[in-house]
Amino acid sequence: RTPARSRRATTTTTTARAQGGASAVARMSRDVAYGADVDVAVVQTANVTRVYYRARADAATDAPPPLLVVRGERRERGECAPWDGLGPGVHAFACDAARGCVFDDANGMPRPTVGTLSTYVREKIFDVFQWSGALDDVRVRGDVELFAPHRGTNCGFHRDGYVAGGYIAHALAKDDVVACGATWFEHALTLSSSMPREMTVESFDVDFENQSRAVCGVRAGNFVPVDARGDALVIFEDAAALHRSPKASALALEAQTRVIVRFNFSASYISDGRTIRFKHPPESAWRPFDDSCVVGDLAAHVASAGIDEYIRD
Repeated sequence: RTPARSRRATTTTTTARAQGGASAVARMSRDVAYGADVDVAVVQTANVTRVYYRARADAATDAPPPLLVVRGERRERGECAPWDGLGPGVHAFACDAARGCVFDDANGMPRPTVGTLSTYVREKIFDVFQWSGALDDVRVRGDVELFAPHRGTNCGFHRDGYVAGGYIAHALAKDDVVACGATWFEHALTLSSSMPREMTVESFDVDFENQSRAVCGVRAGNFVPVDARGDALVIFEDAAALHRSPKASALALEAQTRVIVRFNFSASYISDGRTIRFKHPPESAWRPFDDSCVVGDLAAHVASAGIDEYIRD
């Protein structure tokens, strides 16, 4: 039987590699610590590593995890990204086992872009729902666009939608720190336990008072910055997790050089139209989130004022 300390070391190493691809470093001083109330579960597949995040308070509810980071193989320097050649505007797609990933405007897109982006959507998004039964009964519909948020846009914690099963996925078009300002994304897990477990019909209930309460609940304990370098796709259920542009990216937002690849999508059963949400990994897979792997240069940005001041909108 493996000693507890050894098991903890192994778990920490696995989680750190999955999150940032770098070895763990010494734990940050407590005024920079975050995520103390968050758990993670690492699921390894043949092609990708998936890291699920949940608020620890949701452990008793078995609620679908609201945040997932999917990583594939790191692209070599100079290698084309799947979205290279993607033109302006929003590009709709549908993905199922029978047809693969089909883009509505594929005829207007470069053939290499269609091929690599279709594979990317299949491996990083569609395959996440393979737990739901036969994949030939699953369809994912969504769209993708490149956009550069301006300063003042998306800078405070917020959610854009209120529909259970509506997902947003972000990736950095280029993970160059000069262009991006911050090579990470920021989330807060304050909402998931209040979401319904399953929906058979979509509803849209905008509750700004509820959102205000959720934003007020953001604190160091439920703050989750995610290193976006190394081919990371950060997926979150928009109604169940808050997100914002990092404060550290203010200059890049002003110059509009922080270009984001944004996917909006949802999954449903073809046979009956029921919405499919993320599967909750087995309880044995969950471990406390480990903040000892510093995300980008976050520590440098918050060290002077402390993490509480940095998190505050």
